[in-house]
Amino acid sequence: MKIQVTELPNFGFWLLRSAPNDIALTQWLEQEFALKLPIYGRIAIGKDALVWQTRRDAWMLMVSSKQDIQASVIAVDLRSAYRVLEFQGKQVRTLLNRGGPLDLGDDSCPPHSQARSLWFQIPVQVLRMTTERWLILVPRSAADYLISLAS
Repeated sequence: MKIQVTELPNFGFWLLRSAPNDIALTQWLEQEFALKLPIYGRIAIGKDALVWQTRRDAWMLMVSSKQDIQASVIAVDLRSAYRVLEFQGKQVRTLLNRGGPLDLGDDSCPPHSQARSLWFQIPVQVLRMTTERWLILVPRSAADYLISLAS
């Protein structure tokens, strides 16, 4: 299986908490990152940032630098908790399906969608960016183990 795995170290992660219809959150994301809140299961891509909904009242914001953000909503810094692994290649979906119970077909998981699951018994967030490029958010303590499984 030919799969390229790369760690993307220069990302910041923020858990944003707000009511689903909070205008302050919507305006802040549009002004700072040119982002609109996506529907559950989808990823919004903006200026140097991604956002997706993790629960009814929570969103994950991934920014392309480790700088602090000035949010107008509750923002919890998760930069020390996660690592981002980028998987590229035609066989990535096969590898991901082997390690967990996700349905990652084109119908259920098209590009710009996300899912949470256990992958080799480790909780991960899977972001499908294109047909052959996936980002996996993994707890920092388990990242080296998952890299070794993918190699």
